[in-house]
Amino acid sequence: MKIFNRNTPWSHKVIDNFLVKRDFEELTSMISNIKSDVGRNQRLIHNIISDGKINENLFPIKYHDLINRMSQRFESFVHSDCSVPDKPYKINIDFVCLGLGFMYPPYTDSEDTFSSLILYAFPDIGDGSVLHNNLRKPIRTIDWKHNRAFFFERGQEKFHSYKNVDRSKRVTINFNIVIDEKRV
Repeated sequence: MKIFNRNTPWSHKVIDNFLVKRDFEELTSMISNIKSDVGRNQRLIHNIISDGKINENLFPIKYHDLINRMSQRFESFVHSDCSVPDKPYKINIDFVCLGLGFMYPPYTDSEDTFSSLILYAFPDIGDGSVLHNNLRKPIRTIDWKHNRAFFFERGQEKFHSYKNVDRSKRVTINFNIVIDEKRV
């Protein structure tokens, strides 16, 4: 894992080889076996882990070890290289698939999200996420690369967007630390 700290247009980290090779290969195999039919200009989101539970309807038991290793890798990264909330939190992981032509406008993460990590999973070449300034002007693109992730802590001025303009589909695995309001 190689980490690059960046500050333009706002503080974030770019991480190459986020998952170990074996886990990334297993992840790409899992992606090919998950029903992810998505039409033109559509977005499909499947919860992998929500409220601490694996979605067993879409992710059978044969993937649970991988999912747990990915969750542990994320939590270990956050504890060693970033900050964690001083309130109770939970980790949510989502499978996000974009159909050809899908574009999501600049936005900031929801207030209950403390931090996010976006892992580029499929295909080999794709459209990276775009970081915007507080006027929602695009400033930097996090180039797409297999097994590359980018991490940031939520903020009111941390606008970002994503799109899929030239591939049949674009798959990311999104990790979020979410404040657990039930336990606050």
